[in-house]
Amino acid sequence: MLPTHLLDSTKRKNELRSHTRLGSAPPPPPPSLCVTGALSRIGRWQVINRNNDGNNSKDNTAVELSYCIFRPRQLHDIDRPPLVVIHGGPSIPSNYLLPVVNGVTDRTVIFYDQWGCGKSSRPLRSSKKFPQFSISKMVEHLQQLIEECWKLTSYHLLGHSF
Repeated sequence: MLPTHLLDSTKRKNELRSHTRLGSAPPPPPPSLCVTGALSRIGRWQVINRNNDGNNSKDNTAVELSYCIFRPRQLHDIDRPPLVVIHGGPSIPSNYLLPVVNGVTDRTVIFYDQWGCGKSSRPLRSSKKFPQFSISKMVEHLQQLIEECWKLTSYHLLGHSF
């Protein structure tokens, strides 16, 4: 028997008690800054999958990565370097981490979808031109984004899961 303060007074007499519906529901969360308050810039950048030898030959393949920058006006602020957020996965897009923007309000927050995730391009399984997924490939892609696309000299990195 459950204590009386945990019983749901909205249940009917013959209705079975549920362990998931005890008492009243909490109020809904306030609106997210990701949707309503933070200025953002969405973009795509083409990174190069280099061969194992590191040369930029014609056999290299290009991959398009999708990204979103919240508070882009502060991107190159020396006092507050941007926070680059790396999502988990592989195969999970970065949008589940968007609430980070609500907690980090004093600097730019950058999300990007890794190769094969979200709005970024996907490798063709039947194609031998594309290399296999690997952590070193993902690090190489991120390095190209940071150096060539965003031109960051300093940043903070937040990684989740993968």
